[in-house]
Amino acid sequence: MRSSVIGISAAVLAALTLAPAASAAPEGQFTGRDRDFTLDTHEDLLTRKPNGQLAVSAAVPVGYGASTPINNGWNNAHWLSAGDISGDGHPDVLAEVNGIITAHKHSGAYSPANPFATLNGTTQYGGWGWNFFDQKVLYDEDGNGLVDVTAREISTGKIFTWLTGIENGQVVVSPAFEMGTGWSGIDQFDIADLNFDGISDWVVRQGSQLVAYYGQPAPAAKSASPAPKRAVTDAATPGAKAAAAPEFQILSEGWDLANAFEIKDVDLNGKPDLVSRLTANGQLVAFLNTTTEVGGFTWYSGQYPLGTTWANDSFLT
Repeated sequence: MRSSVIGISAAVLAALTLAPAASAAPEGQFTGRDRDFTLDTHEDLLTRKPNGQLAVSAAVPVGYGASTPINNGWNNAHWLSAGDISGDGHPDVLAEVNGIITAHKHSGAYSPANPFATLNGTTQYGGWGWNFFDQKVLYDEDGNGLVDVTAREISTGKIFTWLTGIENGQVVVSPAFEMGTGWSGIDQFDIADLNFDGISDWVVRQGSQLVAYYGQPAPAAKSASPAPKRAVTDAATPGAKAAAAPEFQILSEGWDLANAFEIKDVDLNGKPDLVSRLTANGQLVAFLNTTTEVGGFTWYSGQYPLGTTWANDSFLT
């Protein structure tokens, strides 16, 4: 999984400033981001339609409702996701176009009668150069209530995190924290605290396998705020740069049959479930979190079908 290609210049980085027997699940909620566009306290599904419309599918018990367009003209976005970067408790939409990320702010209101009023106002997130990175994920790494950006440098396979903050009412972005090396071989990536230990975990697709890398307490030099809570790790030699060797878990095989993957609370029970879309028929399926163990592994159900409404959508988030 290592890459011998030399990374981009420091100037660019600076500019960016099958389940076992059930056991008791720990207390906790699926946290780290907010994608409740409809303001009903449940995380919704945000996608881009083939015609460039941005659409929201409201969460319902074990699934999502019909798609409701909330904005037009998203054809040029090379990446998009959602989370609160403004500190108002509502999900903003972040989109990268030609190396610049723009945050489109949630208006603080949602009405099915006027869904195009959901977004109101924009602000740039960080600087330029985001096109040098892929596998971008939004997750609150430092626990300040704002989502941060974690992304892979294309040329080196290194993963970095940029922390989001608010200073004098303005969104500010920290310099990059290097979080690990050797991740060139992954092509799907998401972050969640799977085992409710307060530290973010990485879930990646490596070939046909979906693998969870459980975060470890950061070394002392990295433990002071505002550093990310996850230790530096190396996918090729786990633990080489960490305070302790991180645990990993092969969640399942067969993920070469999926063309999209997200971690979401599908059954609204506060635990992170796995969602994928099957390439063959466009079916969205969920694997429900059945057991989440503090300091241990996480187990999931078999496929739970959610429908084919999103077969042709991009950037399911």
